[in-house]
Amino acid sequence: MTEFAAVPDILRLLVVPAFGFLAWRDIKTRRVPNRTWYPLAALALLLLVWEVYTLLTGDVASFRRRQFFIRTAISIGFLIPLSYLFWLMGGFGGADAKAFMIVALLFPTYPSYELAAVGVDGALADLPIVVTDVGVFSLTILSNTVLIGALYPVALAGKNAATGYVSPGMFVAKPIPWERATEEYGTMLDFSDRKLTDDRSLSGLRSYFSWRSLDLDALRMYLQWRGCTLADLREDPDAFRDPASLPDEPNPPGNGSMATDG
Repeated sequence: MTEFAAVPDILRLLVVPAFGFLAWRDIKTRRVPNRTWYPLAALALLLLVWEVYTLLTGDVASFRRRQFFIRTAISIGFLIPLSYLFWLMGGFGGADAKAFMIVALLFPTYPSYELAAVGVDGALADLPIVVTDVGVFSLTILSNTVLIGALYPVALAGKNAATGYVSPGMFVAKPIPWERATEEYGTMLDFSDRKLTDDRSLSGLRSYFSWRSLDLDALRMYLQWRGCTLADLREDPDAFRDPASLPDEPNPPGNGSMATDG
């Protein structure tokens, strides 16, 4: 009887729904607690040690051993520092960097699944269908993520254009009513109202494609600290700019999260 997969590869399937949940939480709340990464990191290390032990003690050709160790070294030695570098540069959030570090440990090589063992025939009977020459699965995950991420601004611009919102911000933001500003995560952007044809100089182009920003977590923290609402600020902004209006006993600002986060 054909074996479906090696035990480490079967256990790796457990990570797929876990990453799905973490991605959903990151999108909804922009927060992934550090403690959620510990079991995933422990599982990744356990499976890596398991495979190393199997290779060293089993009847495996020396070429296969060298191939595994080289691919593992590439995965860990390249992807983990790269994830950290992207985080330092602001290209990755903390959760993104941690996720790719775990991916580097968890998928240094391609897992293999014989779906024929469970009755699947045809092209899907043996997965993966395609394996790169390098053979480092974590790099495939990274490259696919970059490609999908590059398509997101295009999809966002198309959605905004369909709703009538056309501006430089259509590639990076969505318009919302001001009342919802404290009910969203992300950054509030303020774009110029000028048209591209108003000033064709370099400074004019720079002004057209520039914007001011405000982190919405910081906005919630400020409102909680002052004990007011966004509507209060909009109703009388001059009064709130007056230093004399600062509270004598301000509230704890919190961390900017919303009460619905749980």
